[in-house]
Amino acid sequence: MTKSYKVRFLIPIFSWILFVSVLTPVKVFAATSPSLGSADSYSILAGSEVTNVGVTSISGDVGISPGIGAAPHYSGFGTVTLGGTIHDADANALQAQADKGVAFAALLAQGCDTDYGAVTTELAGMNLIPGVYCSTSFHLSSGVLTLSGTSADVWIFKSASDIIITGGIASEVVFSGGGLACNVWWTAVSSTTFDAGSSLVGNILADTSITLAAGASLEGRALARTAAVTLSGNSITSPNCTAPSSGGGGGSSGSRRRVVTPTFPPNLVYVAPSPELLSPQPLANVPKLPITGITLNYDVIAVFVLLGSVLGFIMFFSLRRKKAI
Repeated sequence: MTKSYKVRFLIPIFSWILFVSVLTPVKVFAATSPSLGSADSYSILAGSEVTNVGVTSISGDVGISPGIGAAPHYSGFGTVTLGGTIHDADANALQAQADKGVAFAALLAQGCDTDYGAVTTELAGMNLIPGVYCSTSFHLSSGVLTLSGTSADVWIFKSASDIIITGGIASEVVFSGGGLACNVWWTAVSSTTFDAGSSLVGNILADTSITLAAGASLEGRALARTAAVTLSGNSITSPNCTAPSSGGGGGSSGSRRRVVTPTFPPNLVYVAPSPELLSPQPLANVPKLPITGITLNYDVIAVFVLLGSVLGFIMFFSLRRKKAI
């Protein structure tokens, strides 16, 4: 095989590799919010009982199913301001638990975009994009967790054991870019515990119990399957599911949810664009992409790869036959 032949043979191969590498899309994992069904209206859902001490506000329904022992399966509600209805071991609570179980299974079925492994993952100080995050245990200790994304994005945190929020008022979750508490999900195979004064946003689906110490707040839902939900002078508000308008930051007033608007450093000076940039430009002057009107997916890529392989073989045997002649 001559050097000239080698070059002619390798050029189309390398050209095809470059072509496929440019066209192949980057696979992006997308977290998906499940439906809560009838559990959507519940702020609190417990398997055994709901107890409260102190002045607590709950914006949605409270349910207990199946409950342990004789009714009532809730206590301390004389100091609770309740915006919904209590369903104590009735058909509504039973259905809500069933629907919550379906949602729990749907969350567990989603693959991990980031898997921290068999460790306790500290979330304080992190800035996380949308996705599914997995760990043996999640802690938020004396710090801020920032969730960066839009109102359409979803964050899922799957713990193989527990979720613990400590550090008092120093521990909280904030949004950068317009994310919604409605699209944040926490699953714990064991329990979830809030330290006094701490706060969290999102839907908590715990397999056993959920405990909120004095002054802790939640913008979301506390849904426990088998055990109790314990309250102590807390604020539980329904999660915000509406994107903020252009004039406001959105969010519920009952929690410490904050929306962080990205700002530029103070030493940057805004310079107005020139008038020609603001005026409409003829379409002829607009640069065109080499490929337009095509939506690439993995089926399209497979077709390209197949065609390229066929063409490569044809070219290879054609060159060999030419050399033989």
